[in-house]
Amino acid sequence: MEFGFTSRREVIVVLDADTVLTPDFLRAVGPHFADPSVGAVAGNVKVGNRRSFLARLQALEYIVSLNLDRRAQAQLNVISVVPGAAGAFRRRALLDVGGYPTATLVEDADLTVALLLAGWRIPYEPAAIAWTEAPERLGAVMRQRRRWSFGTVEVVAKHAGAMFDPRTGRVGLLGLPWMLLTQVLLPLGGPLADAFLLYLAVVGDLGQAALILALSIALELVMVTAAVLVEREDLRLLLWAPLLRLVWRPLQLVAVARSVRSWIHGDAGQWRTIERYNSVELPPTRIPVSSGARRSGGGPIPPLPRSTDHG
Repeated sequence: MEFGFTSRREVIVVLDADTVLTPDFLRAVGPHFADPSVGAVAGNVKVGNRRSFLARLQALEYIVSLNLDRRAQAQLNVISVVPGAAGAFRRRALLDVGGYPTATLVEDADLTVALLLAGWRIPYEPAAIAWTEAPERLGAVMRQRRRWSFGTVEVVAKHAGAMFDPRTGRVGLLGLPWMLLTQVLLPLGGPLADAFLLYLAVVGDLGQAALILALSIALELVMVTAAVLVEREDLRLLLWAPLLRLVWRPLQLVAVARSVRSWIHGDAGQWRTIERYNSVELPPTRIPVSSGARRSGGGPIPPLPRSTDHG
């Protein structure tokens, strides 16, 4: 099942209801569409509510796992998701693939794969920043991540015929395997590696366990630090880096494992209501992730009544 749209403009920008685009968002994405092969541009989504413990962890995770990942994907032209929170599309490209698909829970990823399979190019623009509201309650975080994981499995299953098929080019050989690896397999495997270290400690091989742990922590810190520096982000976020392993990894394991189990059992995924508090705050100055962009002002978004949204 698919739905259409009524816009007649050449470029269509999409954003979530809980997201605020920076004033220069259009100026950042616009030049990419001078290339007729570009069907969409992925924006740079950042967490804009960073006052709670879980929101800060998600802010760091977005920087490390999402935006740094998109930078690497963009070099290979295999962007796996033009985020629904911040993306721009060529109208003709959307018509080419039939509009937004609604057969999966992550329509943005499903649409992105369809565009790539249709031959459209999708760059990533780090200067096209959008500030989104991350869930602040544990239950809401888990509901959102379960939907993302379940939807990712649906997308991979839907396009399984293209995976490792040389005729689909980089999409099947790199894009879909990358999506499966980073969004499903690594979240499942990371905590298992920690369990192996615990096993080594229990059987008395403390030296080897300590060496492996020290090396892995050092590599993680290097990667997190590099991501924060590349994004010109708040260096104070580095204080939360150890909790990505201690807290965020186990949460991801639970969310992904439950989603995969639900998909294997044939359960129907669904959108679930997540409370939103209109808590996004813009920084006083724009984060200079790319040259040539300027903004002034900042501060919190004018208050609105508490609302609920789906995640």
